[in-house]
Order: sequence, then C-alpha cells, then structure tokens
Amino acid sequence: MNPMSLTTANRPPSTNPFEPDDRLEHALEARLLAEPRVRDFRRSSRDELALFSSVSPPGSAIRSVRLIDRILTVMAIPDESNILPALRRRLRNHWHQSDLLIVSERWLRRRPHFDGSVLIADSAGYPVPPLSRFLIAEHLTEYGGSSHLGDCAAQMVGVQDPVRAVLALAAARTVSIDISRPIGPLTAVSLPSSR
Repeated sequence: MNPMSLTTANRPPSTNPFEPDDRLEHALEARLLAEPRVRDFRRSSRDELALFSSVSPPGSAIRSVRLIDRILTVMAIPDESNILPALRRRLRNHWHQSDLLIVSERWLRRRPHFDGSVLIADSAGYPVPPLSRFLIAEHLTEYGGSSHLGDCAAQMVGVQDPVRAVLALAAARTVSIDISRPIGPLTAVSLPSSR
C-alpha cells in the first residue's frame, strides 16, 4: 500500500503549488513515509475540522498515523511563531488527547533526515519487478537483515535506476532506510520491523 496515494488523491487543487501550507504538508508526508515505525498514515476529516477550529496557526497540517503499536495524531505547525511552547500547551489543552504529537516545521526539515525523506517520497511508485523484490529480500536475509544501499542496488534487475528502485521499496515499506545520515552507497538498508 502506498500511503502517498491516499494523501494526495484527496488534496484539493491548489492555484499556487508552492504555498507554504502545501510545502508543510509535503514535508510532513515525506517524513512519515520515510519513518520506519510508521505503518500507514492518512488524512482524517474529523482531525482536519478540529485543526481548523483550534488555535493552530494557518498552514498547519495534520495526519492520523498508525505506528507499530498504536494510533497517533501528528500535527505540524509552521515555525513563524516564537511562542512555540505556549502554543503546544494550548493545542494539547484544546485537543484533550494524549496521543497528539505536535512537531515544528523546523524539526520536520532538519537535515539530513528531510533530504532522505524527500528522496524516498519522490521514488514512491517507481516500478520494481517481483524478481528484484525477491532478490533484495533474500540478500537482506542472508546478511542478517541489513546491508548497504550499494549492495542492495546491485540486487535490482530489470530497472533503469537501481538506487531509486530500493528507495521505492522503502516507500512501500518493504525495506527500511537509515535517514539519520546523508543517503549514499554505505547507507544502511534493513528489513522492516516485524512488530
């Protein structure tokens, strides 16, 4: 299942594709797509109505996120406000919900995490033949569940861009990629957690 198709299919057309709220939504979705603990995420009309009726700043974005062990609501807020801690308290009081995570735009865009997330998100949907999926799973299993990106890309057969194919598998949750460092040939690729 490709979570990006769920979130972008319902998005109303924008007159300006570079609006700040669109960029914040894109940043949130890219980070969620690359995060190994996230199993799925979606837009929720109930959450969006609550977001618009709250004290959240204009341009905020919200997603319902299914993690390995629980459901979480993630709200991204723009960094324009210098009263972020007070705003977080007010939003938590408004929501009366313990599973609410409020993140700033600055946190979403920190590097190298964001750069890796965007690479993975941009590769979502790239076609990967079934044989390549099988070969990478076999390769990772033989190496104890993890290997380097360069070695995994060598397992991709029948694709024009082997690195992009591995990144597409990360977007599809078939493998996990370490985004805590810049993505390169030695980037760790692993089998997803079974929990």
